[in-house]
Parts: sequence; structure tokens; C-alpha cells
Amino acid sequence: MLGRYRFRGLKRSYPDVPLVSVAIELAQAEHELVQQAVEDGNVAALAASVARDLTNLPPGYLAPRDMGEAAVALGSRFGFEVELFGEQQLVEMGCGGVLGVGAGSVEESMIIKLSYVPDVPTTTHLGLIGKGITYDSGGISLKPSDPMHLLMKMDMGGAASVLAAFTAFRALGVQTRVTGWLACAENMPSGTAYKLGDVLTARNGTTVEIKNTDAEGRIVMMDTLALATEERVDAIVDVATLTGAAMRTFGHLTAALIGNEDGLIAAVAESAKRTGEQVWQLPLERQYRKQLDSEIADIANLGGPNAGSITAALFLEEFVGGTPWAHLDIAGTMQSDSDDGWRSQGLLVSAQEYLLIWRGILSHLYRAVQRESMMYIDMPTRTDIERIAAARDEVCVSVYLPTNPAAHSTEHDLLRARALFDRALEQVRGIADKSVVQAIEEHIEGLLEHAEFWFDLGRSLAVFVTQDRLIEFRLPHELEEHVVVSDRFSITPLLRATTFPQSAFVLAISQNENRLVEVMADAPPRRVEVAGVPQDAASAVGLRSISGRSAYGRLQGDEGRKVRLTQYARAVDHALRPILNGESLPLIVAATQPLLAIFKGVSGYAHLAADELRGNADELTDAQLAEGAREILDGIYEAELKDLHGTFLERRQEGRASTDLSDLARAAAFGALSVLAVDMGAEVAGSVSEDGSLELGGDHDAIEEIARLALASGTRVLSVRGSDMPGEVQVAGILRYAV
Repeated sequence: MLGRYRFRGLKRSYPDVPLVSVAIELAQAEHELVQQAVEDGNVAALAASVARDLTNLPPGYLAPRDMGEAAVALGSRFGFEVELFGEQQLVEMGCGGVLGVGAGSVEESMIIKLSYVPDVPTTTHLGLIGKGITYDSGGISLKPSDPMHLLMKMDMGGAASVLAAFTAFRALGVQTRVTGWLACAENMPSGTAYKLGDVLTARNGTTVEIKNTDAEGRIVMMDTLALATEERVDAIVDVATLTGAAMRTFGHLTAALIGNEDGLIAAVAESAKRTGEQVWQLPLERQYRKQLDSEIADIANLGGPNAGSITAALFLEEFVGGTPWAHLDIAGTMQSDSDDGWRSQGLLVSAQEYLLIWRGILSHLYRAVQRESMMYIDMPTRTDIERIAAARDEVCVSVYLPTNPAAHSTEHDLLRARALFDRALEQVRGIADKSVVQAIEEHIEGLLEHAEFWFDLGRSLAVFVTQDRLIEFRLPHELEEHVVVSDRFSITPLLRATTFPQSAFVLAISQNENRLVEVMADAPPRRVEVAGVPQDAASAVGLRSISGRSAYGRLQGDEGRKVRLTQYARAVDHALRPILNGESLPLIVAATQPLLAIFKGVSGYAHLAADELRGNADELTDAQLAEGAREILDGIYEAELKDLHGTFLERRQEGRASTDLSDLARAAAFGALSVLAVDMGAEVAGSVSEDGSLELGGDHDAIEEIARLALASGTRVLSVRGSDMPGEVQVAGILRYAV
């Protein structure tokens, strides 16, 4: 369908014979799979055609206001919301980039906001940005030739691709929230046009010196990028016909890809490959940033004569903050000189619209954001660990391996896992009969073939296999490779994952906003959606301001403000309870006084951290919250270790602590241990019977055997670094009573 595409919107007759139907013959077994592929292909082709139709329209038929009307119509048809921001609103919003570029045209400039919300709950939010210059003359820096001017109706191709993408999201069942911003303007020369030497102010307050009015795409996009970061999207992908340098470098077949986050870049590149697109990553070489220095403003809109695609991307990066971001420069791939497969002659927005809407790209981008903002973690509970520790079978396979949640590491993780499983299976074949070997092989192969699982990983993976079942846990911090085949599972590495808090919730609360962030040891922070939480203090009490009088005039001044802040804090606490109920993670509060003390006074959460993050919650990014929270978690860890050391020394003087393996084995068997600490790297060959008798030597680890017995009797078992052990011994126990 795409290969036969022709723009026919303004012709009175069409010489081509239209494609009416396509018949595909296939075996019955393939029918369902192919049917789904055909349906997805139809959705994608329709969206691609929408983008191509918009891009081929003459500029007299598609001004920014027409783009807005088209978006409204498409939103109503395909199930997404549209907001239009005209020039007066852009003035109020401080979007000086879009206003400046469009100042020379009689056509009103506009930012178009598109909002897709899936039918299922989601905590992930992607931002798409499209450059929408509906005609680009170059402005005062007028383009040099008529043929070039003829093509400049296509300078809104990035916006067309993003708008077209939204028409397919619901039909393809995209399960993440997506918000798009289209920066639409005409770049024309006139007495009111912006000029070389002007300074424009972006939405985020950055001032920009104009050195060339034909480098206008980055100017309009700076406002939309700033708007996206204000909404705290998890990742941004922008699409723009941005630089002639990209076209001169790659021609009409390959788009330039550049960004600030390797995982997201890899996801986009992988998706492009799967959809027949050609992209090539350019380095975001920050040494070139000095080319954009300005003596009169924060930044200039043009660099030197070389590396134009990179300096343009460096300019855009100024407006994304720390948000993961990928930039597609499609200046070259916007057009095709001849028919070539799905690429038909003419203006076609390449297939960047295809790239963004195809089920693959959205699922890969979704996974990339999930992996970077929330690793997939299956933390074992105390019951899980006790069950694994107590398991016995003819063959028990334990495999631990470090993994990487980044998209580009999926293949490496799979290869490494297969190598470790092969090592384990070699041992199994030496001790078990064929039926057991076959059953374990089937469990392992099922896991290795489960592609979705390997896209969604933490920092480590623990897998436990018998002939009857396979259990896996994706863990938040890195463990060393470990393979054990025995009649029981190896549990010491797993204990390390649950010894001390590696994660926490952070509540950043001020009278203007609040947000809950989940922090993990080695992962970027993840924003947690909280149903029913008040937006701010004023909305919590039903007033415009918390400083005014109450309805009856009884509350005012500092007294009234404190009462309303208390009401607000209590409302936030109540909204958090469904999320925190049953959790044991610390809740760390980031706030200033008096709200900090007020919230701590009303919170009913049992694991509220004693320490807090001080500072204005409005000004702290999620990354800053995570950094501060990790310092507090380290402090909790150190405090618990200090308490462990002190208690151990005190109980040892009372005859209620020991480091002797025989004593500890007997105490564990009789349920006499209160706390058992083991060196996570230590092993002592030996076994322990159910009555606590210790026998050194053999295939088992005596320390782990003692830990098994201790777990079964309700002992708190800690796996720590050797340097953190009391007296730096291999094992230490605190007794409930002397044995």
C-alpha cells in the first residue's frame, strides 16, 4: 500500500489504477498470526498515508491553523486529545521561540499538544516532539534557489510524523501514556520578521542569539522540549527536518540519530532496523558546544561551518535537562527520487511516521523507559526465601548472573545466561537420568525462549530449577556469576538481596506540589502514580490560597496556614496508604519546615525514615531526590551494622553470642538464634544435620546450611560483606538464650 502511495488531493483525474484488494494464501496454522500482522500493517499504512498527505499539501493549504484543525479532526476520529495554543497563549506561556520564528508571517503560529492515554493503568510517560514549519523561506536569511523553496513545504514533516503516530496508538494497543508537542509556524521575511542579532527567550528562560534565521527549527523546538520536561516525561523522542548537514552526510536513505542516553538510542535504532528504516547514530560530541557560545545571550542558534547536525543536536540538548532524549534528523529521508519498495516517489516523511507507530518501536521505547526508570524487580519475600532454602530434590540447579536493564544488553545477557545454563546442564547430565535432564532442559529452554522476559531485567537474575518447576527473581543490585548443582538450592547470594534496604520511597512535598518517587540501589528513580492525591495544598482544602481567611473568617494568618497544611498533609498520607500498605521500604520525606514536621506528625507509615531530605521539593529533580535518598539508605545500613556490632559484643559478654560453627549449627537447629550474620563471600565445606550436628567436608557449604536452619526457625539472617562482619569473622550469631 505504501509503495503505491501517490498524493492526489488536488488533481482532477488520476491515471493510476487504484489498489482495491490483496489476497494472501497461507496455511490454516498461520492464519491467526498473519491476520494480526495484516491488521497492524493496515493501521501503520493508514497513519503513514496521513503523514504523507499532510506533508505534500501546498503551504497555501496547510498553515499552522490548518495543522491544528487537522489534529482536532484526527483526534476525534482516532481517540486522542488535542489542545491548541495560539499566539496570545504563547505570549502568556513565554514561548519566545515559536513566536519569534513566526513573527514575519501573517499566519498565526501555534503549539499543538496531543495526549494519548491508554485504556490500562500506566506509570510510564513518553514525549514526542515534531518540528512543524509549514513553510520555510529561510526568513531574512533567505534560501538561495527556487528548487529549494519548492521543497520547503515539507519542513513540517516531523510534526506530520508525530501527529500521524497518534492516529495508530489506540488501534495498536500502545500501553504507555504519550504526549506530543507540535511547534508550528511559518518562517517568512517581512518588516516584522525576527532578525540576525535578535535575542529570543525560550519557555525555560534561556536566551538565544539569532545568527541565522534559517536555523529556525531548533528555535521553535526549544519551547516544546521545555514543555515536555516540565511535564516530567520519562523520555523524549523528537523528529525534525533539521539540518542540511544530515542530508549531505547520509543522502535520502538514512536518518541521523543522536541523543543523550544509550539505552533509548539503542531502542530506537533496533526498532528502525525491524521496520526497514536506516538510521545512523552520530556522537553527541560536547567539545563542539563552544561553537554555540554567545557574547550577549546564553547560547547562539548556529555553530561553525562543520558538524552542523551535531551542533544542532547540542542546541536541542540544552532544553531537555536530564531527561533521556533521542533526536531524529530526517532532512534527507523526507523525500524519494523514485519508487523503491514501500518508499514511493515524492515527499513521504521517510518512514519516521512508520518508525514511531509500528508496534515494535512503541514497545521497545516503552521497555527502554521502563528499564531505565524502573527496572523489572521480583524481590523475594521472606516466605519465598524460606521455601527455596527448604527445598530438596534429586537435582536442584541454582544460577545467578549479573544483568543489564539497558536495551542494548539484551543479547549479551541471553548469551551469558545460555553459557551458564549449559555449564549447569553438563553437571546435571553427569548425575541424573534422561527424564530428569529432559525436564530441566525444557524449563531452561522455555525461559531462554521467552523474549519478553529478557527485555525486562534488573541488575541480577537468580534462577532455581528442578525437574518440576523453575523459579526466577530479577534483583535490583549486581551479584557475581554463580552456578551450583546439588540436591538443594544455593541461597547465600539471594540473602544478600534482602539483607538491608536497597530501595526506598521518597515523598517530595511542598504546598505547591507533591510526588512519590521509588528509588533503587542501581537504577534511575521511578515516579509512582498516586490515585486521589491532592494536586497542592490549596486544592486539598478547597481554596485558591492557603493564606486567606476560611469561609467563616475563623482561620487566618499563621494559625490558619498551619491548619490547612495539616489538612493537606493528612490528605496526602491517606492517598499514599493503598501504595504503602504491606511495604517495608523506608519512606523518606523531602520538604521544608513547617510542612516537614507536620507530615511526619500525621503520617501513619511504620517505616517513615528518621532522616529527611531538606530543601524546596519544587526545585529538587527526581535524580537529586534519588541521590539524597541513597545517602540516607547508606546511613541506615551503617546504623544497622553499628547496632549489630554493639549488640554482638554485649551479648558475647553475656554468653549469648558466638562465631563458632558447631555452636551456631546447634543453636540454629534448636531455634535459639535471634540474628545470624554471614560473610556473603565465605564458604566452608560441610553439612549440618537436622539436630545441629556439624560435619566438615563434602559438597555442601556449612555456613549456608546453618543459614537454612536459622531461616526455618524465624531467625533474622543477614548476608554482608566480610569487612562488615563483627570482628571480620565468617559467621556470627546472637542467641535468644544460652545453649
